Amino acid sequence: MKFNYILLALILLSLVGFTHTGDTKDITVVITPSPSNDVAGYKIYWGLNSRQYSNMVDIGDGLIYKFNLFNFTDSTMYYFTATAYDTVMPIPNESIFSNEDSTFIVYTIPDTTAPAPPGGCTIICN
Repeated sequence: MKFNYILLALILLSLVGFTHTGDTKDITVVITPSPSNDVAGYKIYWGLNSRQYSNMVDIGDGLIYKFNLFNFTDSTMYYFTATAYDTVMPIPNESIFSNEDSTFIVYTIPDTTAPAPPGGCTIICN
């Protein structure tokens, strides 16, 4: 069955947690499923420029994918989108890109410096 590309354009992509600070370790991408009934899986694309994606991960038939935050560059905008693909073999059909979403990555490396020592101590004998 051929993909209905108009319907697949309705795939929505949303990101959970746009600002990441402290001990946040993940960026979670949640895909709203395609309305087509012959979807075999999804791919997530991302990059540093809108509609120019240099990275891709095939997440299979899952709808949620977590990226480790530290695989991204701090203080940088990233753009994400998704596609769906069908079960046609040997080369599956892939939909057009979903709506794009973006997030500005900000994380803080935990402070591992010990505090200054106390100013001293006093012994009191009674």
